[in-house]
Parts: sequence; C-alpha cells; structure tokens
Amino acid sequence: MPDDGSATMAKWGRKMERREDEDRKATQGMKKAISAAMKDTQTKRNITNQLVEARKGPAAVKREGFGDDGEIITGNPEDCPWERD
Repeated sequence: MPDDGSATMAKWGRKMERREDEDRKATQGMKKAISAAMKDTQTKRNITNQLVEARKGPAAVKREGFGDDGEIITGNPEDCPWERD
C-alpha cells in the first residue's frame, strides 16, 4: 500500500475541524458569560472603568539614571544640579 500522505492530511483536517469547533463553542460561552456579568451594575461599572483606563495608554514612567560622576539624574524639572550655588 503506497503512502501518498492522504491519511495524514485527512487526520490533520479532522483535527483542525475539532479545534475550530472548540474555538467556536468557547467564543459563544465567553459571550454568554460577559452578557451575564454585564447585568450586574457593579461589574459593568468596573469593566467600563478598566476599558477607559486601557484606552488612555500606559502612564509615563519616571526612571532614575546615573551620570558619569555618580550623580542621580531623575528627570524631575526641579532637580537641576547645574543650577546649584
């Protein structure tokens, strides 16, 4: 019996169909869970606030750095070592 790969391809095709069905069922289940959760006003408010925060993007992060002479450079405008007396 020559092996032309058709059995392997058929097995792969069945495996992909199963995965697609599982994905479709998971998506439907997730939609139902979100719909049920959104009926609770507190949960709806929390999710809405999180979406608003996510859309704002990441906040600026202050990072400290060290200069050649070992002085800490913070990036704060009030910290200007060259303007000292």
